[in-house]
Amino acid sequence: MPTDKTDGRRNNHGTIGNKGGRKKGTRLDPRGQRSGHQVRAYDEEWLIIREFIACVRQNPELCRNVITYLKKHIT
Repeated sequence: MPTDKTDGRRNNHGTIGNKGGRKKGTRLDPRGQRSGHQVRAYDEEWLIIREFIACVRQNPELCRNVITYLKKHIT
């Protein structure tokens, strides 16, 4: 098996439109990658969930307080 520069398998930097992988110099988020979760919801429920997700990404601590407040008053 050839291992010189002509071996495209080991020295493949991609094509013009397909460089593959992250760009040089970028770093992963220090918290790590978000894990995937599946939620089944009706359309009107999903709209509420999406709005709440956007709020959580902007201010997680405030959303945590809101959930605590809602749990006290719903149950």
